[in-house]
Amino acid sequence: MYIGGICQINIEMKDREDIMEKIEAADFNDDMLLKAEKHCYMLIRQSVIPLWKATPLYREAMKQHGVKDLNELRAIKYSKRTHSKSQIEIEVQVEAT
Repeated sequence: MYIGGICQINIEMKDREDIMEKIEAADFNDDMLLKAEKHCYMLIRQSVIPLWKATPLYREAMKQHGVKDLNELRAIKYSKRTHSKSQIEIEVQVEAT
């Protein structure tokens, strides 16, 4: 009987078996862990993040960044990333002329 550790995420038994079979057969590929990865992200979205949002630590983290929630923080980071990319493109165009 397998008992998982406290810091492990339980994935579907079929996915676990598929991964183990590929490891035993030394059949490694880029998609080997894809289903398990998607399952982990789904668990994080549906379980871990809502639990974290209910804590004082979440409110403190948002206050430190001067935002009200994760969506606002993501929007700010995305706009900075987009702006930086635009700046790089402009600099490359200037250098090319």
